[in-house]
Amino acid sequence: LKMVESLRITEPRLLTDITAKLATLNLSAPEPPPTTLVLLQPLANAATLAACLPTSRSTSTPNLQYLDIQPLSLAWRQAVIKAPPMRDLVFDLPLPLPSSTPTSSPETTSTSGVQGGLQKLYWVTAVPREGGLAVPTRDVMTLIVTIATGIRMRVGGDVRFGLVFDGREGVTGRAMKLLKKQLGAL
Repeated sequence: LKMVESLRITEPRLLTDITAKLATLNLSAPEPPPTTLVLLQPLANAATLAACLPTSRSTSTPNLQYLDIQPLSLAWRQAVIKAPPMRDLVFDLPLPLPSSTPTSSPETTSTSGVQGGLQKLYWVTAVPREGGLAVPTRDVMTLIVTIATGIRMRVGGDVRFGLVFDGREGVTGRAMKLLKKQLGAL
């Protein structure tokens, strides 16, 4: 029995790159190895984060901004469509950590005027009173269910979906339990 290593994909473009490389190798395995998509890691990239910042104040709380992850969602969906169908897929949801190397380039300046690397991100259910950048749990759940549904339709056979999250980051256990149930139904 041959062990197959799992692929850990942290950026949508990496999924496309790996897919192309696997195709050129002519592997005997007819399907890609187990794959983990670290869905929120691209938010560590200043350009991706900037694309997800709201264009207007959406809350009455100063310093609180809800990210619009549609650009990130689109990038992941497009990458998954180009990849061969995956029968074993894990969605990993750690929030990217703030950069420890401050910079002062314009592309890393947030709309709140704070310069430096990545600002600390919070799940919408765990934003401190001071405010911050909030990742909407519902939007992340929608992204995962959309990707999983598309993969399930393409594979047409047995599919295994997994979910990895850290409750200490503030994502609600109830939401993740519901998401696991939805993935199990697929």
